[in-house]
Amino acid sequence: MNVEGKGNLTRDIEMQYTKNGKQYCNFSIAENYKDEVSFFDVTAWGDVAKSCEGLKKGNKVYIEGFLKQDRFEYRGAQHSKVKIVAQLVQLNQGTRAPQGPAQNLKENNTDDIPF
Repeated sequence: MNVEGKGNLTRDIEMQYTKNGKQYCNFSIAENYKDEVSFFDVTAWGDVAKSCEGLKKGNKVYIEGFLKQDRFEYRGAQHSKVKIVAQLVQLNQGTRAPQGPAQNLKENNTDDIPF
């Protein structure tokens, strides 16, 4: 399912790498709608993740991607969590990242996703 959203980063972007050296980052956005705030977990890979470098807590971002359901076991019970896998991350108008705006990058290769 394709999704899009916009919101504020809830923390600074921290880059990580798989055992094979592929770059990725996990972050969350807070989206305000009327009197409610919703939080969404996001993962970006490769060039899309690289475009997120320098983004800081509070930056307003626009995201396009797809939903991915993670299933895992915790304390003997099965759990699941839905997150957004970003195919596009860009700053909204009126905000500025320390290294300039994120690029309009798309990446569809998710073969290296460790979940």
